[in-house]
Amino acid sequence: MKMAKKIYITPFFEKNRFNKIVYSLNEEWLEYLSSLGFEFEILTPYSLKKLNAKNDGIIISGGGDIYKIKKSKTNLLRDNFEKKVIKYCQKKKIKILGICRGLQLMASINNCTLKYSKNHRTKIQHKLYLKSNKYIKSKTISVNSHHNYKLEKISNNFEKIAYAPDGSCEIIIHKKKKFLGFMFHPERKNLGQNQINIFIKKWFS
Repeated sequence: MKMAKKIYITPFFEKNRFNKIVYSLNEEWLEYLSSLGFEFEILTPYSLKKLNAKNDGIIISGGGDIYKIKKSKTNLLRDNFEKKVIKYCQKKKIKILGICRGLQLMASINNCTLKYSKNHRTKIQHKLYLKSNKYIKSKTISVNSHHNYKLEKISNNFEKIAYAPDGSCEIIIHKKKKFLGFMFHPERKNLGQNQINIFIKKWFS
């Protein structure tokens, strides 16, 4: 299986006690990408020019809310940066994997419907139902759930690959552009971890 040359991942945007913007990433992401055998690098607004090879891949990380949901300076800065990343990747045909917040941002750009749901943020694993796809053969997969907003409806630009029992979308793929989105976190513990790992490796191959 041919792997991507390098995977770039976007960081969280946070303010420290001095009111300065800090770019950070949980250690679990670094550990997870290492376990998959990827070469990786954190991408910031000051290193965007590094994303210039056709075989590179990008992960739009999760954590926190998009600006449309929670209006804060850090969310706006992060949205603006990640929108530039998405636009550049789509122009250069670089594969994107959007995780939770990253998927929500892509969904909001493409006129999909996000809806608050207190039942989607749980401490237990929940089962997803998968449609036939070329990445994994499983019909169901159990994943974590750390999001307050569910992806209720998608536009015609996307194909729904996996959905929750209430019908909301949990895995989607853009029909024309190289975008894959997960509403759950692959870097955190999942009962269906083996299937998730295979999915990601095949996506970036």
